[in-house]
Parts: sequence; C-alpha cells; structure tokens
Amino acid sequence: MSSRGTSGRRTDLWKTALAGAVMVGIGSAFAFAPWASHGATGRVLADAAIGAPLASSDARRPPAHPATRLSPPHADMSAPGVLILDRNLPDPVVVEQGGRYYLYASQTGFDTPPVSLTTSDGPTLLRWERTGTAMATVPSWAETGFTWAPDVRLIDGRYVMYFDAWAEKSLYFRADESGFSQRAQCIGVATAGRPAGPFTPVAGPPLVCQFNHHGAIDPRTFLSPAGRLYLDWKSDDNADPGSPRMHLWAQELSRNG
Repeated sequence: MSSRGTSGRRTDLWKTALAGAVMVGIGSAFAFAPWASHGATGRVLADAAIGAPLASSDARRPPAHPATRLSPPHADMSAPGVLILDRNLPDPVVVEQGGRYYLYASQTGFDTPPVSLTTSDGPTLLRWERTGTAMATVPSWAETGFTWAPDVRLIDGRYVMYFDAWAEKSLYFRADESGFSQRAQCIGVATAGRPAGPFTPVAGPPLVCQFNHHGAIDPRTFLSPAGRLYLDWKSDDNADPGSPRMHLWAQELSRNG
C-alpha cells in the first residue's frame, strides 16, 4: 500500500515531514527486502508481463520470470539484507520489456516527479541506473505532491499507467475536518508509447474516486488465467478519523483499459 495508510492523513499539515519519513521507510523496506521470497516476486513480474492479451479464450498465465531462477555472480540473492537499491522509491512496481527492467515509484515530495523511473539491464537486478521521470505532470483534476502507487501494463498497443493523486479542492473538501482528512485521493490513468514514457495523463475526469469512502488509492492491475484484466484498489475510509474501517475493491477493465 502507499504511505498514506501509515503516515495518517489525520495529522495536521505541519506533519508532512513525518509522511515523508514513512515513505523513506517504505523505500528502504524494498531496498533491503529478502530475496528468499523471490517466488512471489516472480509472480508479480509475471502478472505485469508485457504483451499479454487483454481477452483471449486460450490465454494462459505467463511463466515465472527468468530473473527468479538466476543466481547472480557476485551476491547471494537468497540471503536477507541484500541491497537492491539505495534510493527512496516507495510503492515500486517492475515491468520487463526486451530484457530491460523498468521500476516505477511513488512521489516522495512536492519537488519530485509525480512518478519516477529507474531502469536496469539485468538479469540479476543488481545494477540500476540513476532515477529519472516517468510522468512529469499530474492530470487537470489533481494537485501535485501526493501521486502514489503507479502500476504499468501494456494494453491494446500502448503502455497504461494507473496511479492515485490528490484531488483538487473543487472535487472534494471537508471543512468539518482538519489536515489531510479534509482532502481525498482519486485514481487516474496516463499512457505512453514506450515503457520509459513520458506518460501523459488522460484528459477528462478521474477513473475512480469513491468520495463516499473518502477516496480511492493503491491501484494494481491483475490479469486472470482466462485473460480478463481487473483493477484492484483500496478505498481510503481509514483516512477519515470517524471511520477506521477500510475496503478492498475490484473491477473488470474494458479492452483498452
């Protein structure tokens, strides 16, 4: 999940630094994650496989990614504490295309790109290039500073990114609350012709908002064994001090995502 759930939108705005510290923690958690769970990592990579059909009667689950079966020459990736990346990259998702890996991550501050991009030529995932920008601007309905949880997949001939961003006050504002609880997140969509981007937000309204649940965050696509594509996400109920319960949602996507 994004840092929203742990940083607590119930705090006052002056505690934004605390939210940033939580993001750093999440990024570090990824950087030092034990590779012993590489089987699960392989499934994540497989679910984000490039070029899988959106709908096909004979679609099959993509095979486990080769990276999960390789032994790097200079490190034991099965041992805990292996440093994969030493950068603040919360909510990472990795896509592979032509032997190159693309890692997308959440925004880490008001002065950082809404979605960052780090690349690697693999196959051990130990050598990563410097971090750049995948999406430089937020959609017209959003404000910058809180763009999180990107998910990227090739759909209908183009790369589609799902993300959540801070909705403008004109869409949602609660004067009866304080701090982050006054605002809400929505899920948006951006597209690009190649995995490195640049990704351009789709014009129009957000894809999912759920303001009756205080917003929607943490989108992730899932391709079923039957080739049906779904979007999973979390409603942000627990961002409201009066509603500590949250919900998980899923919706099948159309052919173009």
